[in-house]
Formats: sequence, structure tokens, C-alpha cells
Amino acid sequence: MNVFVGEYLHVNPDIWGTVVGMTLMLVALVFIPFVDRSPRGPRGWRGAFNLRERGFAFGAMVVFWLAMAVGAVTNFFAGKG
Repeated sequence: MNVFVGEYLHVNPDIWGTVVGMTLMLVALVFIPFVDRSPRGPRGWRGAFNLRERGFAFGAMVVFWLAMAVGAVTNFFAGKG
């Protein structure tokens, strides 16, 4: 996320990318148990992927993986220096 924040958002110092990325990922992971509205654990695949009961939890996981992917992809394609 340092590369993304430094090059695309023009925020200096670019260490804020680490702070933003880690905060997004931590909040998403902490948020999941509170928004999973199912009163019990899922029974089978259909229950595990029920978006009416677990939609916000899936959204939080999307935020987590999106922050991870943006950081990894921009770091991979970043130039030297």
C-alpha cells in the first residue's frame, strides 16, 4: 500500500500506506463477527453462502482482500527506487 498511497494519492511520507492498509484489514477482520447475523453456525454450503444472513460479513472480507490485492499488485508493478 505504500506504493499506492505514494504514487497515486501523492501522500508523503508514503509510510501512511502501511497505516491505512493495516487499519483497513484489521477493521475488516474485527468487524466480521459483529455483522454475521446468523444465530448459529452454517449447515452446509447453502447456509455458509446465504447473503441475507452473512452479506455484511462477505463485504468486510471483500474490503480485506481488496486492500491486500491493491498493495500486492501495485508493489509488484512498481519501479525501482
